[in-house]
Amino acid sequence: MPPPKDPIKYEEYRRKLSEGLKRRYEDPIKGEEYRRKLSETLKKLYADPVKGEKTRRKISEAGKGERNPFFGKKHSEASRRKISEAHKKRFEDPIKREETRQKMSVAQKLRAPPSEEYCQRMSEILKSRYADPIKGEEIRKKKAREGKEKNVLKKLAGR
Repeated sequence: MPPPKDPIKYEEYRRKLSEGLKRRYEDPIKGEEYRRKLSETLKKLYADPVKGEKTRRKISEAGKGERNPFFGKKHSEASRRKISEAHKKRFEDPIKREETRQKMSVAQKLRAPPSEEYCQRMSEILKSRYADPIKGEEIRKKKAREGKEKNVLKKLAGR
């Protein structure tokens, strides 16, 4: 049932929804039963690779472009700084750095390897890009220039 448009009815709708969820999780038997049913439903959904793939595609398409809530927006400078600091903290402490590396390593191992089709497609793209020695050399020089520019900017920002 979609939420009502009227603000008063909407608040009541949210309150009832919240109460229902609280009851579901407060009662250990109902909560456990709900989690079990949800888990079974999701397993069935993703057990069929065709259905699972279709669902994933639909979810992916639903959040692309203008349908993405962050579409056309940018993080504020303060927000970007906060994200940057949080990211730096993950690698700042030697113990946390190692934990983070291990977690990332495990996550990488769990990922499915790229398909043969993807590997072939990428191989063809890269071969065509670097097949022409002049064009390939131009690309390599451009990347080298960009790398040097980034290093210079980092040095200036660090001062």
